[in-house]
Amino acid sequence: MNFKLDTQTQRKLKEAVFFFGKMKEAYSLIPDFDYYLSAFVSAARAVTLVMVSEYAHTPGFNEWNKSDDWTPEEKVFMDAIKDLRNTTHKKYLPTTLFDIRADNFAFTPDTWADFKEQVERAKAGGIPVRVTRLPDGFMWEAEIDGKLHKFKGSIPASGRRIAELPEKDILEVCSDFLEAVSKVVSECTSKFPL
Repeated sequence: MNFKLDTQTQRKLKEAVFFFGKMKEAYSLIPDFDYYLSAFVSAARAVTLVMVSEYAHTPGFNEWNKSDDWTPEEKVFMDAIKDLRNTTHKKYLPTTLFDIRADNFAFTPDTWADFKEQVERAKAGGIPVRVTRLPDGFMWEAEIDGKLHKFKGSIPASGRRIAELPEKDILEVCSDFLEAVSKVVSECTSKFPL
């Protein structure tokens, strides 16, 4: 049998894909999502660093790698991810804000006060919060530290954002970055087979 092993670059890309999957699974969990985000950013940013190390002595690679086919928008994006990775390694864990825009909520005054208090405690203590839509489509359930809160309302939009990249949901930002890096790895491995 003839097995073709993944390159180190492909393995690093698979690590980034793994943590991206974990981010999607933990999207509504605090602080789990932020931990997976940190691991993803570290792995995803390292893909091209591993690629340069692995292919540096491959004829034609250095010239190809310097061609810099990034658009100005992609270059800004890549620099932002690099900065985020440096921040996660040298300063602090990125903290996402779970941005929920909601309207038409129906709480009684006492349940609203209790819910609001629970949310504030969760934010302060890093307690997991999970918000899910119930099957009827009109009721929501928020689980905060094991306590369930049910309410009516609509959540027309939600997302996770970070201060360093506030313009888009961070999961979308990471998906775009993963797509761009995957494209580069695919081009590299097909152009320079090891």
